[in-house]
Amino acid sequence: VDGDEVLLAPGGYNLNDGTLEVSEAITLAPSVPGTRPVITNTVMSSTVSIGDAATLRDLRIEGADKFSGLAVVFIQNAIPTLDRVIVFSPSLPSSQGIAVRSGVSLRNSAVYVNGDQADAIEFTVFDPYGDSTIRNSTLIAVGPMSDGIEASSPGAGPGYELEFVNSIAIGGAIGIYAADPNIFVEGPDLS
Repeated sequence: VDGDEVLLAPGGYNLNDGTLEVSEAITLAPSVPGTRPVITNTVMSSTVSIGDAATLRDLRIEGADKFSGLAVVFIQNAIPTLDRVIVFSPSLPSSQGIAVRSGVSLRNSAVYVNGDQADAIEFTVFDPYGDSTIRNSTLIAVGPMSDGIEASSPGAGPGYELEFVNSIAIGGAIGIYAADPNIFVEGPDLS
């Protein structure tokens, strides 16, 4: 139910049956401060799918190590907050750490993917619910033709903004790739 807090005990959670669907505006966090529960997936789907303005805090989320082309975290229809979250995708081609279809507030987090044409965060915004913010985060995509951030907005219309503050985006090809003139990436003035 919206507003509820779901607390995870320390340890690992293996999703043998598929994706953890977060479809309410809940907070998902550890029950013991200072711990970081690990959510993993062994089937052909995203590990976590977020469809509401939820908050995920102090978690490690890992993708399956046998299926390429999937996002570890898939976001649509809302702007959730991911705070102090580690997202890890193993060595797979065309995978994404986080795939965003609406928007996201990513804070104090790390995203690491390893694979040819992989993206730490991939924005393909069809119907934005607002702009996105990446703050105090590290995004690393290792592998040929991989990007720290890849952004396009086929349906977002003019003026979709990605605010990028005190963060690092490193890719095997490009750090930040905005494939659409309707995407504006705001960051510090380096002139």
